[in-house]
Amino acid sequence: MLGPVPGFRVSHDYGKNWIDTPLSPSNPLFPESGKDGHKVKMGTPHFVDFGKNMEHSPDGKAYLVGHGARDGDRMPRIGNLSWIAGDEIYLSRVTPSPATINRLDAYEFYVGRDAGGRPIWSPNFAEIKPVLSWNNRMGGVTITYNAPLKKYLMCITDGWPGTADMNTYVLESPEITGPWKMVTFMRGFGRQGYFSTFPSKFISADGRTAWLSYSANFHLSYFTNRARAVPLGSRYAMTLQEVRLLDGPGAEGLARSPGQIDPIKAPDNLALGAQVTVSSVNKKNKPFTEIPAYFGEGAVDGVVDPAQPGSRHEWISNGERAAAMVRLDWEVAQRVDRIWLFDRPESKASHIKSGMLVFSDGSTIRVGELPAGAVAAREVSFAPKNIRWVAFLIDAVSDSTQDVGLAEFAAFKARARVPVRQNRR
Repeated sequence: MLGPVPGFRVSHDYGKNWIDTPLSPSNPLFPESGKDGHKVKMGTPHFVDFGKNMEHSPDGKAYLVGHGARDGDRMPRIGNLSWIAGDEIYLSRVTPSPATINRLDAYEFYVGRDAGGRPIWSPNFAEIKPVLSWNNRMGGVTITYNAPLKKYLMCITDGWPGTADMNTYVLESPEITGPWKMVTFMRGFGRQGYFSTFPSKFISADGRTAWLSYSANFHLSYFTNRARAVPLGSRYAMTLQEVRLLDGPGAEGLARSPGQIDPIKAPDNLALGAQVTVSSVNKKNKPFTEIPAYFGEGAVDGVVDPAQPGSRHEWISNGERAAAMVRLDWEVAQRVDRIWLFDRPESKASHIKSGMLVFSDGSTIRVGELPAGAVAAREVSFAPKNIRWVAFLIDAVSDSTQDVGLAEFAAFKARARVPVRQNRR
């Protein structure tokens, strides 16, 4: 569980000597506590990088960006709020000095927008509101101002599970309070990239070339197979990767390989933002130091790899055959018109012969045999439905099946209908 901010140490001689914070976890800078299951909002905050001596601060203030969550989450995940995982992003600001940095009354907090859409700042921490929310998809966060492009770049790691592959994504905005636009989503970046940031010192004069700094790969499998790191060079240390920033249709901000976007990785796949519930989780043969690799989130991570059975990119049940179940929930209703179901890559240990989709509107659809080995999806198309959840119930498997599961469960946003023009005489 993530705790509160215990304040800052101060140095008057450029770091040769330090004065300890007058605060503590029991007397924190911001009035919040992680005790007894309560959530904090300004968790592991980072100073926004405005360049040397904060030369590009919009108002001379230092800004802190942190990730957190609120009490009463209807759909929390395991490890919902930690040093690297959360639901929301928050902002605070202060005129920085040794005399103010540890005083709550010197801070202001982002609390939303007025009727004209202008950001509101308040000295009352109780009024703080998230600048961004994405349940179970946010975590460690940094912001850098790219002065040549006049854009803020926000890096977020979704941070779950803590010892397996994690996703990192980058957003941009002309204003620090947004609106923010996603420019790239890197699944399993570095296999496990975190503390991602663009140091302003290493941004080129035209703003088009930057160095992404991050650390990665503290889970055990990396130390036994370093070739897993993607991109190459990612390691359990400070890592720097050169990045080109692009403009134009399809550029999506960061440079990427040419070719079409994989549909299950595209924003239209609403499963990527869903809360996953499964009937059981396989925990066999996993070291006690690792989180089990086969949680339901593996079936909604946008990755299908027929060549790697038993990987973290699939859900595997705990010895279940027929009657296993996986369900996707959304906080608000989604309009869906297609489902893709990928069987597990290991066809001998798991092969689904039939099942049923059950929707929150009370409707059901029978599903036939899934293509074996995750080489293709079983597509189920239907008239658009407005739903809060959908469940896939498995009711028949092959005789050799031991641990049924799915490599991927995709639910696609309903496509807009093109009106038919009629000629009138």
